Amino acid sequence: MDYKKLFFSTLAIFGFIFSFDLIVHGHLLVDFYYDTSDLWRNENEYKMGIMLATQLAYALFISMLCGCSVTSVSKCKYANGLIFGLILASLEIAKYSYMPIPFILSMWWCIATIIRGMISWVFAATITSK
Repeated sequence: MDYKKLFFSTLAIFGFIFSFDLIVHGHLLVDFYYDTSDLWRNENEYKMGIMLATQLAYALFISMLCGCSVTSVSKCKYANGLIFGLILASLEIAKYSYMPIPFILSMWWCIATIIRGMISWVFAATITSK
């Protein structure tokens, strides 16, 4: 595994995830969060350090997975990215079964997760396979 590629892939994916989540959750879905505010922490109770650490871990693990995979990972990176996003989205939809949230919010989480997963995978496959 090329550690320089791993570093840059992780950095690129982390930057993307941070920006993407800020747009999706901080702007596009904010009205849903206000409507279900009894489910979420107050702003002064947010655990930003934990959130950033999990985003960094996500970026690192995707980069490691692509960096250690067979060389064909770059040949079908878009299809693999879509599959990766769908796998993650299937976990998101399950939240609707135990959280009292509107179904549409769960669906938006799924769509965002598919997009996030696909783009993250394409970044990792492109950077680590060069």
